[in-house]
This record gives sequence, C-alpha cells and structure tokens, in this order.
Amino acid sequence: MSDRVDRTVKDAAAVSPFFRWMLFLAVGSFIAHQVIFLGLYKPMKIPGVDYGKHWEAAVALLEGRSTYLGGDLWMGFNYPQATAFTFVWLGFFSRAVAEKIWKLFLFACLFSCWWMAWRTLRPKTVSGDGLGTFDRDLRGAFRSRWWLTTAFITAAFMPAVSAIYIGNIDPYNALLAMGMVAALATGRQRLAGVIWALLTLVKLLPGVLMIPVLLWRKSRVLAAFIGTMAVYLILLLVTGRFHYEWFFFREMLPKVPGYWRWISITPIRAIIEMSGHGEAWNNPYVFEIAARGQLAMFAAAYIGILYWLRRRGLEWMRGLEVAIVLYPMLTPLLEYHHFVFMMPAIYLQTRRWAEGRMGWSIAGGLFAGWVMQQIGFIVGFQFSNIPFSQYFSTLAYFVIIGFTLAEAFRETRAAATGEVDAVA
Repeated sequence: MSDRVDRTVKDAAAVSPFFRWMLFLAVGSFIAHQVIFLGLYKPMKIPGVDYGKHWEAAVALLEGRSTYLGGDLWMGFNYPQATAFTFVWLGFFSRAVAEKIWKLFLFACLFSCWWMAWRTLRPKTVSGDGLGTFDRDLRGAFRSRWWLTTAFITAAFMPAVSAIYIGNIDPYNALLAMGMVAALATGRQRLAGVIWALLTLVKLLPGVLMIPVLLWRKSRVLAAFIGTMAVYLILLLVTGRFHYEWFFFREMLPKVPGYWRWISITPIRAIIEMSGHGEAWNNPYVFEIAARGQLAMFAAAYIGILYWLRRRGLEWMRGLEVAIVLYPMLTPLLEYHHFVFMMPAIYLQTRRWAEGRMGWSIAGGLFAGWVMQQIGFIVGFQFSNIPFSQYFSTLAYFVIIGFTLAEAFRETRAAATGEVDAVA
C-alpha cells in the first residue's frame, strides 16, 4: 500500500516537459535581463555617483597627496586608505575610461560570487529522513541544478546588482564576503582570515565578526586577520601615510553617519518617523542619542545571541551565518546596498534547504523575507511617494533575522534533546 502511495506522489511530482522548459525560459530570461541590462548596459549609460571618489583617491595616491583633504563628506573619499591602495590602478586612466573599467570590475565581482557559490557551497546528498517523495525530489532538483539556482540568486540579489550602475563599491564587498565564507567552507581558515581583514579595511563594520571568531575559538582565522592588519600598518608607516589614516579615524569617521543621516534606513529612524517625529532625526543632538542608543541595544543583542548559541552547541559555520545576518544592524548608517554583507547567508540557507535540513515553515519565512528585500529596491525608489516606503527593505531585513534566529534556536533545542530530525 505504501509503495502505491509513494508511486502516486512521485507521479504527481512529475512535471511536463513543456512546463519545465517554460520555467527554464522564464528563469533564463530573468538572468539575461539582470546581466545584460542591469549589469552591463545600464551601468555604461549612467554616471556612477559613487564612483568618482575612488578615481580621485587613486590619483591622489599616485601624486603623493592625502586621499581625504581634497574631498568632502558629501562625495569625498571616506574609506580607509587600503581601498585607495587596492584600486590605485584607476589613476592610470582618465576619469571617463576608468569608470567603464570600474563598472566592468564590479560586474566581474558578482560573477565571481556566483562562481564561488556554485563551486564551493554545492549541497551534499539530500537527506530522506522525514521527507516525502515529492519533497525529496523537489529539493534534489535544486541540488542537481545548483549552477542555475546560484545564478538566479546572484542575478536577483538587488543590493549588489543595483550598486553596479551607481558605481558603488559594495559588489567588491560582496566578493570579499563570499570569498571569506568559501574559504571557510573549504577548510582554508588562514585565507579566510586574510579576506576578512581585507573586507574590514573597506568597510569597518565586518570587524564585529571578531565576536563569533572569539566565541568559537577560531585561532587560525584570528591570527591571519591580525597578521594582515599588521602588514597594512607597516605599509602605512613605510609609505609615510599613517598620519592620513589617523586623520580619517579621528576627524572623518565620527562625522560620516551624521552627515549622511538623511539617507539612512536604520530601524531607529523608522520608529522615529512612524511615530510622527521625523523632523527630530535632522537634529544632530537627537541623532547622536538615537544612533548611540540603537548601537548599544543591538550590540548587546548581537553579543548575547551569539554567546547563547555557542553555549547551546551551535556549530561554527551556522554561528557565522547567524552573525553575518545580524551584523548589518549594528551600523548607525544603513543603506540598501549595505545588505550585500548578508549575501553568503542566502546561499547557505538555500543549500541547507536543498539538503533537507530546513523545514518548510522556516524556508517559507526566509523566502518571503529575501523576496521582500529584493523588491525593496523597487518599492523604496520607484514608489518613494508612498509614506515610509523606504523602510520596506528594513522590514524585510528583520523578517530574515526573525526566521534565521528561529531556525538556529530550534536547531540548538533539537541538538540538546537529541531530536535531530526536528530541525528538518
């Protein structure tokens, strides 16, 4: 009887060749649109508002000048000098030519993200424990076509894709974030530490990954991170540019969040505006209090959650995934493209579902959150006349956080009670 039921379910799972090819056509058309139009054509037609600072910093570096003193906080260079060293080659070209090369480089960064997700995060054998025939076959289909699954995810990841045509550096951050996770997934902890340091030297926020590294006692990752930072410090001393770096940390960095506060989509700003006191956000004193209060609250939650999960026995890569999802909330200046730091998490979560290690309730919630985040670009920018539409992505972010934590808590509870199948 059970065999007959299984055959019936398997027959129901079969998809007609016509429907399958129509689905492939739809997915292929979407990927082609994202690659050709948003990834290549549109960036070449639109001036990148975030590009100029990198070209100017490269020129200043080649001429031996400060990368900071010639600019301003509006469009000036406001990164550690490591970024200028990395992209010093921009200065060998004219501003217009370098911009084309820069945007092709950003496109290549996302292509590399796809390649790493495809090659290093491929799902293992689908577990049959507790899964019906249809469920197992469906997950297996995603695993067998992992190259297409990861291509679709990469093409749909708007925080990175949309950053290309404005010339923002975050596709490069996505590359480093993916490289760090790919190195860890393949057992190369020292390489992961080096890449983590490079990521931190672009945007300082990833430095808070120090918490999971310390909690899970990843000494080789930490040693490589510290070593890379030491090499960078020596480079600054040898080139005589340490005082410029000190100027950045002392004079510029503390002012950047307040200067750009009007574009921030942090949750504290959303609460202030929705309570009818949006004008208070423009008060520097109120902003300072709100930003520091939010940072203190979220930092305590970040440390507390990771500490609790470590004590409950959550394994290292799962703990890192949670940390990756959580740490963008620590910044006092949150923009849509900053969600690129979460990019590795969507591949890890999709892989876990394809392996049969994630239940449908969690998967459905995460899917809803990720979809909301991607269309948040359209909602926030194309429907900006709708009140509070810019916070749609922030809401999506907390949906992702909620279901990510729900799965982690469920997993630690199942491990503590020995109910391993409960997590599936």
